[in-house]
Amino acid sequence: MVTAAAARSAAATPVGRDLIADLVDVTIRTLELNWARWRENHVLAEAIRQTRAAGVTPTAVNDVAARVTARVLTARECVPVGVDTDLTGPDAPVVPDGLRRTDGTSVFRVAKSQLFTTAAVLDAEQRIGAAAGRTDGTRVTDGDVELAMLEWSANTGGRTLNTAQQQMVREVATGGRRVHLAGAAGTRKTTVMGVLAAAWGNAGGDVIGLAPAGVRRRGTPRRAHRGHHRHPGQTRL
Repeated sequence: MVTAAAARSAAATPVGRDLIADLVDVTIRTLELNWARWRENHVLAEAIRQTRAAGVTPTAVNDVAARVTARVLTARECVPVGVDTDLTGPDAPVVPDGLRRTDGTSVFRVAKSQLFTTAAVLDAEQRIGAAAGRTDGTRVTDGDVELAMLEWSANTGGRTLNTAQQQMVREVATGGRRVHLAGAAGTRKTTVMGVLAAAWGNAGGDVIGLAPAGVRRRGTPRRAHRGHHRHPGQTRL
């Protein structure tokens, strides 16, 4: 056992400038793939995961991850966002030394609460925002919507959608909008999306279902509509 442990230690990945740069890059890419906004603690957690995966010796993981975190937060790709920027920008009020922490930050800011994102995420959000104003998308006919609701009712023991749910299905299916906003938790969005997917499938459309947790995607239709595809959801940790 001691020999094996010594061998693993000897084979640990050497820490150098190139490794740090690679870890910074993969940490940023992983964050922007899974989050729209993040704080320093999120960066540190991801840096630790990436550092361990890189094969760095366990005794050096925390130190390397801290270096990676500092580099990520000051990288050109990492953009500070949110109200905290009002207290750190060029027009921010002067804070006396007596109202600063030992690290120089103002006591008027919640420690390590600054939000960050990347230019790529901001660009994606702008594209979504632009698409939200368009109404030239494909429209499903009223007949396909009615058929989908009757079909859902027949498969659920005669249950029917309430008035608000029916309105939501009709507006999304026939409105032609490129982007729609979801409702609050507990408003039976999953049920509505199942009926909507059926209406779209009845019209010959393609449906790709994405969910942040597996429990949500279980409400989507299980049988295959024409051109209806379901993607496995991804759990966000």
